[in-house]
Amino acid sequence: MIPPREKAAEKLKERNFKLNTLLEVSSAINNLEEEIELYEYFKDVLINKLSLGKGILLSDNKGWSVNIIFGTDIASEEHLIEICRDFTRISVLNDYNDDVLADFDVIIPIFHKTRPLSYLLLADFEGERIEVSPIIRHLPFIQTITNLIVVAQENRRLFESNIEKAALQKELELASRMQNMLIPKHMPEREDLDIFALYKPHQVVGGDYYDFFQVSSHETVFCIADVSGKGISAAMLMSNFQAMMQAMLHHDRNLDNVVTVLNERVVKNAKGEKFVTAFIGVYDHNEHLLTYVNCGHLPPIVCSNGTIIELSEGCPVLGAVDKLPHLKVGRQKLFSGDALVCFTDGICEVENESKNEFGTGRIKNILVNFIGSSSEILVKQVMNEIQLFKGERNFSDDLALLAVRFTY
Repeated sequence: MIPPREKAAEKLKERNFKLNTLLEVSSAINNLEEEIELYEYFKDVLINKLSLGKGILLSDNKGWSVNIIFGTDIASEEHLIEICRDFTRISVLNDYNDDVLADFDVIIPIFHKTRPLSYLLLADFEGERIEVSPIIRHLPFIQTITNLIVVAQENRRLFESNIEKAALQKELELASRMQNMLIPKHMPEREDLDIFALYKPHQVVGGDYYDFFQVSSHETVFCIADVSGKGISAAMLMSNFQAMMQAMLHHDRNLDNVVTVLNERVVKNAKGEKFVTAFIGVYDHNEHLLTYVNCGHLPPIVCSNGTIIELSEGCPVLGAVDKLPHLKVGRQKLFSGDALVCFTDGICEVENESKNEFGTGRIKNILVNFIGSSSEILVKQVMNEIQLFKGERNFSDDLALLAVRFTY
């Protein structure tokens, strides 16, 4: 029999060891030690301090994986993960016949609310009776240190994830500011043009785009375009498209040449993963003539004295093929009082609660019913109709709308 004094000294030593271990783990966590170092420390405690023979620690870090293993091999990690999911509390494994579980004495699940974070499987050396096992004797300590390490790692991952999200949000906000700088804010100060436009990205940034700018004293360019997809990649391709288009049109009003080069640029930059639909028009104020190319875009609508005209002459979408198979430049004479409305598919594809689309027919009706109204009224009326049409449903795409009233 162990003398009481020695027994008390042994218990004090054990308590000091456990307390020091917890303090060291806490200190390592506070000092942001690497994950692998914490697991190696824990493994050393299990093997050399607690004299355990076998152990496996499985954790879910964007997918389940093995963090610690000693004294055993894993024939099938997938099978081990699958059978561990059945355990929601600490269990002795004596009565389980599974070949994998037969190698272990105890399983310790670690949960965050209802989500499993880790499973710790432990076994003593061969021949050790479970009744006197160090696992059973030290179970509360093992459970505590496991919780401490696993939950700390989970908190660290959540913290890093939040930092990444915050950084991404800042990048998106910067991209949004840059994109807003590319969209014209001031209307041309001309008595013969009345222009109003709206852009509403589905996300922080988007792939829709409208533009208008003068390229000479008597020529103004109108453009609306849509990159397939949404988000930063679509916005980047669109900004490149805009810069290239503006640079070319300031030096060359031959739309055949301009569109051919734009297609080559989109093919090169998007590598077949995205394409651009676009309508590009050059308005001659002296001739009252709009020369245009429709590159697979929804045809803009001209309302001339109550008659609806769709501007569809052009070519296929840009970026789909290396060389455009055919390209036709369109021309439309415009009279004083005529209105032009350009829009992206996000406008027409807005759905109501019955999943019916807004379509182009309603836009045509607004143009006819509001003959003589300003461009601002036309745009706002279209958006009012869309709001009433969609009801409580959310927008599912970027929206861009450009209206031009011609007067002379």
